[in-house]
Order: sequence, then C-alpha cells, then structure tokens
Amino acid sequence: MKKGKLSTDKKLLIETIVKDQNLSSKILAFPSIVKAHEQGNISVLDYSKSINIYFMAIRYLILLGLMFSLPLIYAILTPITMNIFVFLLKYNYNSVVTFKNLIILNYNYYLQIIPACIAGAAYLLLLILNFTVTMPIKKRILSLLFSLLALFIINILRLLFFSFLYTSGSPFFDFTHKLVWYVLSTFFVIGIWFLTTRIFSIKKIPVYSDIQVLIKNIKNKSS
Repeated sequence: MKKGKLSTDKKLLIETIVKDQNLSSKILAFPSIVKAHEQGNISVLDYSKSINIYFMAIRYLILLGLMFSLPLIYAILTPITMNIFVFLLKYNYNSVVTFKNLIILNYNYYLQIIPACIAGAAYLLLLILNFTVTMPIKKRILSLLFSLLALFIINILRLLFFSFLYTSGSPFFDFTHKLVWYVLSTFFVIGIWFLTTRIFSIKKIPVYSDIQVLIKNIKNKSS
C-alpha cells in the first residue's frame, strides 16, 4: 500500500465524484477519470455526463427487454402465488384440493386462478417505474425487492379476501371484485411506488428526470 498526499486536482476530482448522485458508478470509473483528466483529454464534468448518459442507455435497453418479459413474469409468479395461496387457505378450510389452476374448497366451492389473479402487469409496471429513474445500484436492488414483495403480499391478501367473500355467499362479491380490478389495483401500484420513493429517498421522477438530463446535455453541447 502506497502512502502520499493527494494533489489539488485529485482532491477536486474526488469532491466532484462524491457530490454526484450516481456515487457507485463514478467511484468505479474513478481511475479512468483521473487518467483522462491528467492527460488533458477530457474534463471531469464532461466525463461525468458521459457516464450518466451511458448508464441511462443501459437502463432503457433493459426496459426494452422487459417489455417482452410478461410471459416470463407469469411463468415465475403463477406457481409461487398458487402455492402460497393454497398453503394459507388450508388454515381456514377443512378441505383444499388443487388441480392445475383450480382450487376446490370444502368440496363445495371452486376457484380458478387466471392470469389476472397473478397481476403480472402490475409487477411489470413497478419494474418500469424503477428502471426509468436514475439511482445507485444498491438502492435500485433494495427498492425493487421492497416494491415487488409489497405487491406480492397485497395480492395474496386480495386473493384471500375474495375467497372468503365468495365462500361466505356475500352479495357484495361481484361488485367488490370489479371495483378492485378496475379501480383500486392501479392505486395499489401507485401507492407502492410512492411508498418506495419515500422509504428509499428517491427524488427523481420516472422518465421526466431523464428527459431533463438529455435536454440539458444537448443544450450544453450546442452552446
């Protein structure tokens, strides 16, 4: 390990990196920044902007791939949702028999788990919201895990609630089911996202903040 004092230029570089919100990506790129800066090929500010644009492009390429991931989301979540749902039902019903996507309760009521019950589109929307905001990798992973887990728990509770409503013969089953499906499901996703932004201190606005960065970058280049 070498010891020594930092030059004024390197101190300035470190201060610039630390002040930037994408701290992790800048630290990884620090040796390249120092080398390029010392050679006089590029300024720290220009390098920082190019890194931001580079990571933004990667995020939107991932998003492009996510647009075709709905079948995969259903393939992963359907058996997980089904197994946990059935596991919880067994604590409330004397008999729970399953056959593929059918669940028979007490030999009298049957439930069919269809794609809408899995809410795959809601998971996809949360993924899109997350990847249209710039943030450090650690925060992205943690916020994704939190939001997806929160949606999963809410969805399981929703399925349990409607199964109890259905087997109790409630006259409000159809109305409540349609209300949740057409109206409240969207509010659930929006609510989870706002809660995620609050817990993880996400200040950026999906898409809008990225557009602002691009416009500012174009203006700086043209001036």
